[in-house]
Amino acid sequence: MITFRLESEHKSVELICHQLNRSEYLIDLKESYGKIIRYKVHNFGNETRIIHFHRFVPDSICGLQKVNPLHQSYIETFLIHKKQEQVTPHSNNYNDWCIDTEKSQSSGKSLSNTVDSPPSKNSDLDTSHCRTLSTFQPNPLLSSKEVPKAPRYDFETMSETKTALEHLAKSNKDHAHIDVPDLNRLLDFYGIYHVSKLPQELFSFTASRQLQYLQTKEAESMPKVDASEEASLKKLLLKNQINFDALPSKFQRSREFRIIACNNDWQTLKSIPVTEVDPQLCKIAVQQNSEAFKFIKEKWPQHIDLKMCLLLLKKDSSNLNLIPNEILEKDNNHQLYQCLCLNHKNVIHLIPDKVKTYDFFYKLVFQQGNLLNICPNDYKDETMCLCACKSGLSSTSYLPDELVRGEQFLIKAITCRPYLLHTLSNELKTEPICKAACMSPSGTIFEDVPIKFRNNWSREDYTAFIKSNDFTFISHIPENKVTTEHYKLACEHFSEELKSVPPDERTPELCQISLRHPARLKMLPECPEKVLTPDFIEQNINYIREDELDLISPILEKSGRSARILSPILLRSSSSQLHLLSSTLLSSQTKLELAGFILKPECSTLQVPNTLLYEAVSPLEQPRSYGGISNPFLSELLSTANSCAHVSPINLNLGQKLSEYTSLQKSAMFSSNPPETLITGKLPEVCGGRAFRFKDEVSENYHYFKFKKKSETEEEFLTEGLTYQYIERSSEISQHLKSTLPKPMNVSKIKLSILNSSLKQMIEQFDDEVEIEALGGEQYVKVFHYSAPKGYTYYAHTALKNDDTTIDYSAPKQGLYLASHDIGVLASMGLSLTSLLPVWHSTSQSRRWMIFHSFFSDLDFLQTGVFDKWLSSGTDRADIGLCGIRDVGDHILFGRLRNNFVCNNHNPYIHNKHTQEWLIHANFLGEGLLATHLLAARLLRNKDYYHYKNEAAIAEIKELIEMNFSELILGYFAHSTRPAPSLQKIMNVNNEELQNWLTRTAQEILYWTAKQPHEEELLTNPTQTKPENYQNHDAYASHLENDHISLELYPEQSSYNFRFPASFTAQDELMLGTRNSNLVLISLIRGITRCVTGIIEHNRKSQTLENS
Repeated sequence: MITFRLESEHKSVELICHQLNRSEYLIDLKESYGKIIRYKVHNFGNETRIIHFHRFVPDSICGLQKVNPLHQSYIETFLIHKKQEQVTPHSNNYNDWCIDTEKSQSSGKSLSNTVDSPPSKNSDLDTSHCRTLSTFQPNPLLSSKEVPKAPRYDFETMSETKTALEHLAKSNKDHAHIDVPDLNRLLDFYGIYHVSKLPQELFSFTASRQLQYLQTKEAESMPKVDASEEASLKKLLLKNQINFDALPSKFQRSREFRIIACNNDWQTLKSIPVTEVDPQLCKIAVQQNSEAFKFIKEKWPQHIDLKMCLLLLKKDSSNLNLIPNEILEKDNNHQLYQCLCLNHKNVIHLIPDKVKTYDFFYKLVFQQGNLLNICPNDYKDETMCLCACKSGLSSTSYLPDELVRGEQFLIKAITCRPYLLHTLSNELKTEPICKAACMSPSGTIFEDVPIKFRNNWSREDYTAFIKSNDFTFISHIPENKVTTEHYKLACEHFSEELKSVPPDERTPELCQISLRHPARLKMLPECPEKVLTPDFIEQNINYIREDELDLISPILEKSGRSARILSPILLRSSSSQLHLLSSTLLSSQTKLELAGFILKPECSTLQVPNTLLYEAVSPLEQPRSYGGISNPFLSELLSTANSCAHVSPINLNLGQKLSEYTSLQKSAMFSSNPPETLITGKLPEVCGGRAFRFKDEVSENYHYFKFKKKSETEEEFLTEGLTYQYIERSSEISQHLKSTLPKPMNVSKIKLSILNSSLKQMIEQFDDEVEIEALGGEQYVKVFHYSAPKGYTYYAHTALKNDDTTIDYSAPKQGLYLASHDIGVLASMGLSLTSLLPVWHSTSQSRRWMIFHSFFSDLDFLQTGVFDKWLSSGTDRADIGLCGIRDVGDHILFGRLRNNFVCNNHNPYIHNKHTQEWLIHANFLGEGLLATHLLAARLLRNKDYYHYKNEAAIAEIKELIEMNFSELILGYFAHSTRPAPSLQKIMNVNNEELQNWLTRTAQEILYWTAKQPHEEELLTNPTQTKPENYQNHDAYASHLENDHISLELYPEQSSYNFRFPASFTAQDELMLGTRNSNLVLISLIRGITRCVTGIIEHNRKSQTLENS
């Protein structure tokens, strides 16, 4: 055995090497995530036995590669010479290095086998401005020479990728054209996830072996991780591929990492300092495993509350014994006992008799109809039983006999719950009861209707049934009663019904209706050949899925129009592109044409009809397959993103300068001198979650003191102030921003002991827990001191009350306009703001709400999903206020979006990395626009005239929409020497179309965000009976009492069994939509999509003109 030492600038690691022979060694290396991997290394070639690594090589020594016989001759040289800027441009990974080595050897060049000394630091970077961040004194700004140019997909690389795509198109099982350089280009463009799915016979022998090697390496070893890269570690932690204890200490202190780790394993609590465990971490641990509750009860009994006990009871009914008596006694509404009954069977004996009241059982039945079976007979009156039917009662046997014998009661019950007809005896099935069941919006119950009734019903009856009941199928209608209209209606409800249509009745219209639903093309070959034509396919190409391409490819090949017709498919995903280019059903010529479209997708940019911007689409429709409503404008956005591989946001160089500046300044020290105002000032006013302020005696401004909270790193805490400092001193940025940003004054680390008792008490009562650091027997807090106007901390969703008791809405609206403009300015610099609304950065479940979620999943172009808690925690602490935008320190730079966009519901492989980067950029832009409109709706809904038919309200919302959109556009192109394009130009509509969209969008916003009749009372007590005239109000909650929404706004709609508030709440908080459904603001989302598309397209054209 021989000891070698691996040295970097930061530390030296000793390794025990087992010598196999004179030139071969085996190294057992423990990776940073705790796994031991054995490596074989050849010919160190230096008697010092020291391997020097460049400072950017991570401490996990991820450069070591496991030996593969095919590349054995290259490994040692790669290990020794892995240094930035001393190898060829493509040698950032082992496989690219192999190619460069082959080229060097073929040209007569050789590479040294000696161990080089570590390269010098980058001398181009001026470190003179790394200083103490104590008083924010002016420092030299970075020059443009110090900042790398915007990352672009250069034309040379694009040419190489184009060649690789052409070789893929030409390859088949007889002639493999993909060699090693092509493989590397495909891997760079698509990633190993997609490339590894290509047929192996398309690769040359060497390329195939290299791909196998990479796949083995990917499967057997952990992903390479730079210990300083937060996003990489977060991905590993989300997949539970790394132990919490193996994380670097700074990430173990991160609240977000702790939440993810506790969600994986409750025992993470044992690795967190006792004083830093908070109630939320405890709840997440209990949700993961009920064993955590015992540990928490012993260590942190003060964190146990009602919500935690509810989580515990959902796990096991026996956990009732673990709940402290004081919690049970304080539970006046008996939520714990309700939770027990709702989640477990045969537990009624555990409920104390004093709790078993009529109200207790009604609340149970309201949530689960089948709990009527544990309800005492004395309580089973008509109200209780109908409530059970509405809540999913599964059998009439639970109903009292005296009620079941009454026809009128059964009509009411079966209208609420058609399935009950299945459990009703034949002697009780009267024609009125059966008709009521068939007319209900949901339920497949025709088989339970006696045949005598079905034969006697007229064609008109069946038309009424099929219109109101989605589950009315053609097979339910007698042959002598079925009509062409029935075929049409059935196919609209359920595409599979095309199979039940006789072949001679399968018209192009019926086929097209069926084609608009997912998973339906497999039925089209059964249609007459005159229907399944190239013209028909071209007309419906946007509805065709990837797994259905093989069905249409032979038909298109005969037409000679394959490439043109199939080109829109290329825009959907990387998977679709590789599927077409490797297809055996398409000719090489067709595939070569398609390969040309991939890197020049502007040639096939889609154009969706403008009328769809203001189309009347009911947001409550839920197609049976997959669910959801489409957003056709997403196809335009994806097409545009695909065309932007060679460009970046117009002012990315400014964003890079700012990002570089804040990164270099984070080594700054905290001042130990506390601000005088904090010591001598009067009692301050609390503002926000962890700050308070003092009035400035000299100016109209206030002094704000923001404390570092436990869940953030020191770098995150410093970034906000450094960002403000840079913007303040950079006229190139500040002259274009309209928001009033804070003036940074000081960052201090001060002793708690010097603060008076009142201030200490205020700090303890902050919503966000402040980090208190113990050092040398003293306690310290870190404080960011800045100066800003009084209105800086006022949220834009709250109206102001003037001295004369009038309410001021204009100031918050102005703040929204300022924010919209500056979101655009920062986005043009490549800075995407991540915390405009709390829901954008929720970490409790490692998930994230996204406006364009279907881009990052395997779904079709679906409408944005429902927005939870829009009147509470979803928008409460927004980073938009009276002064405009706030906390611009929470941002991610373009070029790093893909690596930092980490969440459970995000598929990182669906698009190539360049398209993915632009789509994430577009997602943040769209969310910025949506945020301003949600906050505006929350602000204005208290107005008396806030109603979708009120002309003044419509005019106000139209103006607000137009202003917000226009300000964002003005901001994005504020640095341009040319005038910024108008909203009309960006959205590519004429004036009439623009006004139609503004009016429609305003009406939808007013309809769905207005206060509903008796809203507060119903949210407080959802089980209470609504007033008799409730359905007469002109609001969606009242309309749904009659199984529909506004017929004026939505002329074409189905019947709905949704009810307010039950169908529109989650955890007793209002949602904009029903559960697991769509965001109801259809026209707003479509307009946002078109606007963002127009901005990105205009940015691309502008830069293309400049480059040419």
